[in-house]
Amino acid sequence: MLNPTLLSSQIKAAFDNVSDTQIDPDVARQQMADELAAAIVSAIQSATINYISGLASPTGPVAGVFVGNLS
Repeated sequence: MLNPTLLSSQIKAAFDNVSDTQIDPDVARQQMADELAAAIVSAIQSATINYISGLASPTGPVAGVFVGNLS
């Protein structure tokens, strides 16, 4: 399930990690980018697809319109 509170805290931590130290700006930007990417990937991977109906494959390729949601 997507958790906005967790993602927000991970993003804040990424900012805190680069603002609390004396490091080269290029290193800080790369560290920030790496931590943001990890937080976003983690959030996406925690998503759940809830399939309700709409797809069928009686004898061939799957066809239809997906009915469901993402949480």
